[in-house]
Amino acid sequence: MITPVEVGKLFKDARELKDMSIYDANLKSKINSSVIRDIEAGNYKRIGVIYIKSFVKKYSDFLGLDTKDILQKFEEAAKPFVEDGTPAPVHVPGAGAEIKSKGARFDEVKNDLKSQKTDQSKQFSGERPALLGSSALNSIAILLGVVTLVILFIAGIKITFGNISKTRQAMYVKTVEAESTSAATQENSKLSKILSKRKNSKPVAETSSAPGSFTLGLRAKGGNVWVQVIENGKTVFVGILDNGEEKSINAAKSLTIWTGKGENLDFIVDGNNIGKVVNGVAKNITATKEGIKLGSKWIKRIE
Repeated sequence: MITPVEVGKLFKDARELKDMSIYDANLKSKINSSVIRDIEAGNYKRIGVIYIKSFVKKYSDFLGLDTKDILQKFEEAAKPFVEDGTPAPVHVPGAGAEIKSKGARFDEVKNDLKSQKTDQSKQFSGERPALLGSSALNSIAILLGVVTLVILFIAGIKITFGNISKTRQAMYVKTVEAESTSAATQENSKLSKILSKRKNSKPVAETSSAPGSFTLGLRAKGGNVWVQVIENGKTVFVGILDNGEEKSINAAKSLTIWTGKGENLDFIVDGNNIGKVVNGVAKNITATKEGIKLGSKWIKRIE
């Protein structure tokens, strides 16, 4: 003879085979969680055999079991609980052996079914975690506010230091440019005085035709370009040539040229257009009457 516990195990095994919890079965079958537990535990006393039978059929159909066979096993297992076709009495703690009437059990089942909506929101443990209280929410809000202020403070510090760094860089560049311009002005002034003296002196013709002397032309092409020209260790020109601008420099023997953007600078020696000689930054360009050298290598030699 099969027992209610053995019948309940058939349901439990079928549910677990489908990888469902009681909570999942409750949501999908619309059968109250407590009724599902009663069926799987073989507990027919709580709501009575008559009422639980309909749920046994519904739960069997839901799990895909052989409902006809299940109902036969249920009838066999439920015999000890039934006498003359009425549900067995339910013992209520503290109330003695009072037998509940059909109407009372019906009301209990009805109330139990009403609680189904609450059960649907419960987790596997059957209990919903308690919602956070207002004090906890206030604490979280305060914590988030503090974190936000800290992030804003750190971001403000980074922006401030970044602006300070940019300001210092700009001041340094302006200072370097001012010093370079001042030095170039002084050198140009000295050169102008020397050239003026040479023009007013008698041996001008001999100086202009001195061996090795030449004229260097520098022309910005394709964009602006920074240039510094040095003769005998002294700067004779420093500045930025605008696109298309040309600068001519007379030299006694050789000139050293520095540039920050060689691809925008054309070289002209005594009227001979040599063109571009280097890309990017270069400090080792040498110009003579014979042509242009990059380091020790001739780029263009004038025959």
